[in-house]
This record gives sequence, C-alpha cells and structure tokens, in this order.
Amino acid sequence: HGQFRSLVLDSMSENDNNLFTQPLALARLARFIVKARMAQGDWMGRGKKKPLIMFALDERASTYLVVGVPVGDNASLLPMAFKYAAYECGADVKFNSFDH
Repeated sequence: HGQFRSLVLDSMSENDNNLFTQPLALARLARFIVKARMAQGDWMGRGKKKPLIMFALDERASTYLVVGVPVGDNASLLPMAFKYAAYECGADVKFNSFDH
C-alpha cells in the first residue's frame, strides 16, 4: 500500500538480460504494463494511480537499471521520489534523464 508499485527483473535469460538492461526496452515494457493494467481497470480510481518503478538487474555490471512510469497526473513527482529514495538508501546512482 505504498506510494508506488515496483517490479524487479532479476532472474532473466541471457537474451532477456541483454534486452531489458537497455533503458528504452525497459521503459517500453513498463509503459506496456501500465497501459494494460489501466485498460483492465486495475489501476484506475482513487488511491490506485501509483507510478510503476521497474528494476532490471544487469548481472555483467552488478547494477540495476531503474525506470519509472507515472500513472495519471503524478509525473512531476517521479524525479523527486527517485532522488529521495537514492539518498535514503545510500545508493550510488547516476541519473541520466527523466521523461515527462
């Protein structure tokens, strides 16, 4: 019941790992999941419009690629939430960009 939904991809085949550790591919998958769940009505309504944060383990680099997809009108909160979460957990992060 938190402020966002999360999905972690950490047990992937080599082909999937090569694909989903690319930012564009992971972002497309995340947007697809959000659109599908909204079309089903699962993520619509009061209190259900939470962003989806997806993590993909890059086993070669021992890092995670992280993307966030807003649901509804909360897109402006994602950059702040990412930076706050990274600060709170002491993660070593590199922010490349935020799409709105």
